[in-house]
Amino acid sequence: MIANKTINHISSFFSEYKPSFKNDTIVSFVGTFSSRLISFAFLPLLTIVYSPAEYGVWSLLIAAATCLMPLATLRYEIPIVLSDDDSGAIALSWLIICSSLCISILSGIPIYFFKDDLAEFLNLSKHQINLIFIVPLIVLLTTLQVVLHAWLTRKASYRAIAIAQISQTCTTTFLAILLPTIFNANAFIFIIASLSGLLAGNAVYIYAFIKSTLICSPIASLKLLKETGLKYKVYPLYMVPYSLSTNFSERIFQVLLATNFSVSTLGTYFVARQLVNTPMGVVTSSIKQVFFPYILREKDSLKRKKSISEILFLINTLQMPILAYGIIYLPEIITLIVGDRWKTLGSFVYWLIFPASALVHTEWLDRMYDICNKQKFAVFLQVISDASLLAVIIYCIANRTTELDSVAYLSITIAAYNILWLWITLLIADFAISDIILFFVKSLFSFILYVAIFTLINSLFSFLVCALIGIVYLSLHTIYVLISAYTTTNKN
Repeated sequence: MIANKTINHISSFFSEYKPSFKNDTIVSFVGTFSSRLISFAFLPLLTIVYSPAEYGVWSLLIAAATCLMPLATLRYEIPIVLSDDDSGAIALSWLIICSSLCISILSGIPIYFFKDDLAEFLNLSKHQINLIFIVPLIVLLTTLQVVLHAWLTRKASYRAIAIAQISQTCTTTFLAILLPTIFNANAFIFIIASLSGLLAGNAVYIYAFIKSTLICSPIASLKLLKETGLKYKVYPLYMVPYSLSTNFSERIFQVLLATNFSVSTLGTYFVARQLVNTPMGVVTSSIKQVFFPYILREKDSLKRKKSISEILFLINTLQMPILAYGIIYLPEIITLIVGDRWKTLGSFVYWLIFPASALVHTEWLDRMYDICNKQKFAVFLQVISDASLLAVIIYCIANRTTELDSVAYLSITIAAYNILWLWITLLIADFAISDIILFFVKSLFSFILYVAIFTLINSLFSFLVCALIGIVYLSLHTIYVLISAYTTTNKN
């Protein structure tokens, strides 16, 4: 009876859905949470089916494709949401599609001529050489998804976005588990499952795309393409170098893990990032999708500041106990689950928790630079970040540090920079220095308090009992905080 009422309530919510900040956030959260939960739940099984090396090959392909993405999109996906009218958004979409086709074709040329050298440099085996040709396909499919996502965000079609996210994750996970029962589990099978998931997500996006009549609109004229491209030229001029720099500094470290150690090390690092970023992404993706369009419409800086403060408080309330629990218990729990096949996974997770705790704020607040027209300053800050990361990478290579030390140095550097970046961004958002100091002091105090509590519990009971107590508490705490946030938003 209760189950039927719950299902009817959910059904009526979606059937009678009306766009609003509250409803859009709920739908976005449900989509992101469901897709991340499915991925997270089946990860232990996937680590049994596939080896670190097989994960590593897919990581290398993603790293290469990600480096090309800014050139493929020209970062015009951001002004698709910003554009004053639909005709401008259509023109930007066509510019991205044309650019992605060119980049995909051009990237295939050096791959064709230098595939053997690339494979040797990346520590790929002979039978994996031809997998490099999948990179242009990943670029094309991902770019298409970026365009569709931006358009649906513009149209506030968050239900379609949520369904697409769930479809992509379900398809990838289902095929990644099913295909090895028919064929031998290998890197190619894992890539097929991942690409199929990408296609499934795009299919949902395209269906919603057609319903929004964009695809039925006439192709933008060359004159309109030129005018719109020049109007938003700040994005290819400044945001493309910004993104290229970001991707290069991040991906060069992944290449370092593959070339200096092994593809298996990269695969372990890839899974560790998944484990850490999944909970973070549940919060940040939902806020980022909804926050940007709504804050963009808010011209009153005081109201904008109030909205940011409420979100910061919500995230901090959620993340501090999770952060403390993760540092104390998560590495050992992971080691117990995955066993000796993934020896360094728990240690990688431990160090990656620190930058993730800062990224949970910076991942959505980076939109402030677009809202406040501070893209040039954002590029300057990114140059500082990249210089620090490159310095760490050079230090690791020169001193031949171990794989674990390399991850630790990089994690500490990213965490420190993101804390500085958060301080500067809050200043741009018109926060007083005293408010920012108070925010950091409260965050630190809360973290220390939860670490002390979990440490005390750990001294009283066995490890497994403490871990279970922590999981129960975190679940109840998260439910309480989200219900309170929902109630407050509903009243407002």
